[in-house]
Amino acid sequence: MLFFIKKNIDIIIIILLLSFFSLALIGYPEYNKQKNNIESKNITPFLITSLNRYNVLDTVYTEKKIIIEVLLDKQRVVLHKKNSGTDTLLCSTGTDLVKDGIKTNRGIFIVKNKFPTLISKQFNNTECLNWIGFNYGIGFHALKSKGYYWSLGKRPTSHGCIRLSQESAKKLYNEVEIETPIIIHKSDNARIIKFLPENSTYDANYTIKEIKHILKEKLNLLYSGKYYTRKYPTIVLTHKYIGHDGIDIGDRNKVPEVQEIPPLINLNSAIPFLPDQTQTFISIPDSLK
Repeated sequence: MLFFIKKNIDIIIIILLLSFFSLALIGYPEYNKQKNNIESKNITPFLITSLNRYNVLDTVYTEKKIIIEVLLDKQRVVLHKKNSGTDTLLCSTGTDLVKDGIKTNRGIFIVKNKFPTLISKQFNNTECLNWIGFNYGIGFHALKSKGYYWSLGKRPTSHGCIRLSQESAKKLYNEVEIETPIIIHKSDNARIIKFLPENSTYDANYTIKEIKHILKEKLNLLYSGKYYTRKYPTIVLTHKYIGHDGIDIGDRNKVPEVQEIPPLINLNSAIPFLPDQTQTFISIPDSLK
């Protein structure tokens, strides 16, 4: 008997420690409070059964009513409306295969300016209809002629801007406002935009230098699987923090599937108890696929 105990002493110690941890957690009042809230709402908890979170992306927020998503790989513009679903528009983005052309930049931007008509002196005084600018000389617009319509939804053909049909450009122009957020990607983004929940508060006293540092650090922690080891402020997209150059959307290929949750966390401080509701992007009608 003594020989059996000595031989298996490590296993016995581990079992005792696990039993103690389980009893301590059950007696933790904040844990039980959160657990009861979850069970009463029929929501599957994640901390009860796991100390990991899966397929996490970084999030920034907007107070505007629309999020514009540009899908470079699908040549689509999707308007995500806070209270009324989505609209999808065909587009043609920038390419470096035309003279003086550039690829439309990936990133997160905000609408900087709007003009019913903008004259492009760089390109032979071309009239850009319903101009919506966001990235220096890059913006959404239509053209007076319709010769480019064949490329909409099919391939990049512009010098860098996002071309729309005259009808789509007018619709977009009428619906968006200054500071409306824009995310441009190839389904490879590690950062998303979400609507700021009602009655949420946030600290707007950070400097742009501080915000840039925080955004960079959040991506680095996301890549390392340590995203939840730090608590960060809610970042809302405004002129104060987002210039014409926008912010980095990161690289989803660098994000591990699993993010660690620190053990024995304070459920009211380090991270939210329930997983974030990830913004559902890419809502394209079958007729436009």
